[in-house]
Amino acid sequence: MNVGSKLFGCLVVLVGVTGLHLVLAHTTMYGADQPQMAKNFALGYFIVALAVFGYAYVRVLAPMQKFLAELKRVMSNKADLSRRIDTNLGEFTDLAEAHNRLMDGLHDLVRDLLHVADQVAAASNQLASSSNKISGSAKQQSRQATEVATAMEEMTATVNEVAQNATRVADQARSGSDLANEGARVVRQTIDSMETISGSVKTSAATVEELGKRSAEIGQIIGVISDIADLTNLLSLNAAIEAARAGEHGRGFAVVADEVRKLAEKTSKATGEVRETIGAIQTETEEAVKAMRAGTQDVQQGVVHAGKAEHSLADIVSSYGTVNDMVHQIATAAEEQSATSTEIAKHIESIASISQEVTDGISGIAHSAQQLADLSERMRSRVASLGVR
Repeated sequence: MNVGSKLFGCLVVLVGVTGLHLVLAHTTMYGADQPQMAKNFALGYFIVALAVFGYAYVRVLAPMQKFLAELKRVMSNKADLSRRIDTNLGEFTDLAEAHNRLMDGLHDLVRDLLHVADQVAAASNQLASSSNKISGSAKQQSRQATEVATAMEEMTATVNEVAQNATRVADQARSGSDLANEGARVVRQTIDSMETISGSVKTSAATVEELGKRSAEIGQIIGVISDIADLTNLLSLNAAIEAARAGEHGRGFAVVADEVRKLAEKTSKATGEVRETIGAIQTETEEAVKAMRAGTQDVQQGVVHAGKAEHSLADIVSSYGTVNDMVHQIATAAEEQSATSTEIAKHIESIASISQEVTDGISGIAHSAQQLADLSERMRSRVASLGVR
């Protein structure tokens, strides 16, 4: 039961009790001899009381119930700040107008809060996006700084190794100068030996070429022998035919003819093999002659190149002094570069550490910005549920 119903019940009880007292008082005053007048009085009283009840309900109870219902709606989870109370509430008109003005101010305030929430959400999203980009850049910078520091350490080690190698090269340069002088002497001896070899190769080539000619002559003789063997084979065939015609008297001659034929075939076969062998010898002899001639040319070219090498070694010997000085300068510069690289590596490591701290800080800012954006979104949703646009 609401407040209006309770108040209306109290008013009914009050009027009823008052009316009962008045009827009793009137009956006592006029006595029982005037019952009709008492009834009329009671009826008139109840009519007046009914009019009072109607007036009180229309002017007080109904407006108050409506006003209380609007207040409950505003205080509920489904409040709509865009709605207003009807100001035609009788005695509650001033209160309804004051309530509407309060709702107007509250509506404007909530609308401003909604706009602020939207701006805060947009700024938070932009801040989060920028923070993420900056965080990514800072992480990349930190990685690059770490990589550069590692590269600087490797370069420092390499520079130190270069300095050590330069020192060793200087020592080797001095040894190389001595070796170059010895090499020049050996090259001179090589040139002399190659010239001697060239003469020997030429003599061998002439001998092999003469051997080829002799092999060709042997081939011609083998050709004659082969022709004789063919002719002997033909004669043995004819003898065998004649022996066959002689019958029993020619049997011994047939045996001799057969042996001659076999000997001719063996001779022909042997001369063929000898001819193939001589042909192979001639081919190999020609190739040997070509190879010796080519070897002679190569030896001559080798003599020329060896002469050039002798001059180059002389130039190398004269350049070793300059190389030695330059290597010493490189070693000194490498040592200075190593010290500088070590100092740079320390600074880069410091930068990498600072970049990591910046990354951690920006990550925290991005997280806070995201939380602020979430809160702004919750505020906007809550304000939107109040009917504010």
